[in-house]
Amino acid sequence: MLQKLTRETWKKYVDYAYELALCPARTSYPVYYDGIKTKEDFISRTEKAFDLEEEEILLYLEEGEPCGWIHYYGLEEDRYLSTVSMSFSAHMEQGLEAFLAYAGDKYPGCQVWLGFPEENRQALSWLAENGFETEEESYNDVFAMEGYGVREEAGGIKRVTEENFPLFAKLHSLYEAEMYWNSERLRRNLDKWRIFLYCEEGIPLGAVYCTGEGLAEIFGVDFAGGVYRPEVFRVLTEAMLNACKIQGVRNLIFFNDQESQPDALALGFTCVGKYVLMVKKEGAGQ
Repeated sequence: MLQKLTRETWKKYVDYAYELALCPARTSYPVYYDGIKTKEDFISRTEKAFDLEEEEILLYLEEGEPCGWIHYYGLEEDRYLSTVSMSFSAHMEQGLEAFLAYAGDKYPGCQVWLGFPEENRQALSWLAENGFETEEESYNDVFAMEGYGVREEAGGIKRVTEENFPLFAKLHSLYEAEMYWNSERLRRNLDKWRIFLYCEEGIPLGAVYCTGEGLAEIFGVDFAGGVYRPEVFRVLTEAMLNACKIQGVRNLIFFNDQESQPDALALGFTCVGKYVLMVKKEGAGQ
C-alpha cells in the first residue's frame, strides 16, 4: 500500500530514504552517490515537497513495513510526471505498479518519465515489460569547480538574450521535439538559464544551455545541422565552465552521449555512471 507522508511523518523515514538513494541498484535519478550531492542536499530537497502543490512523497509498505520511497511531481498542464527521488528496499515491482496506478488516477493522460542508473536492472526490466520505452541512454558526468581556473575563451561566444534568442531557437528546433525544455519554455524562463551561442562570421555553429546556482546542470549542446562537432563542443563547454566558476557554481552535472563523452572527459569531467531514461507516453496506469 501507499501512504502519503506529511512533514511530521517524513522526519521518521528520511534517513531510510537517503541510505537507499546511495545504492545504484535500488534507486532512481537524480543520484546521491555522485560525490557532489550530500545528505543535507537530500534532506533539504525532499522537505521542499511539503511547500509545493505539484509534489508528494509516498511511502510504499508491505505488511506495515516500509519497502519504498517515492518523491514525485506532476505537471498537469504539461502532461508530465517524473520523480525527484525514488528507491526501494524490497518489492520494487509491486511498488512501481502501485505508484503508476496511483499516478494514473491522479494525473490521467500524463506522460511518465523515469530515469535510473543502469545498475537498477530490476526497475528497468519491469518498466520495459510494462509499456515503457527507452528514451535516452547517457553518461552522468560531474565537474567540481573547486580548483578550476577560468580559461581563455575562443572568440565568437555570445550570451543569448531576448534580442538574439531566435538564432538559438533555430538551432534548438533540431533537438527539442521530445524535450521538455523546448524553445518556448526556455524563453519564458530565460532569466534562470545561462545560454551561449558560438558563431563564426556571424553564423551560429552551436549553443550550450545550463541552469542552477550552487549545483548546476548543462542540459545540452546543440549543433548547426544537428551534426556533432568536437571543436564546437569544447569551445562552448569551456565558456560554460568559465561562466559557472565566475557566478559561484560549486558543482556541475552534464549528461553526455557516446559521441561527446571523450571530449567531456578531456575537459575534466568525471563519469559517475550510465543513466537510462524510460518513458511511457500514453500515460501512467495505462
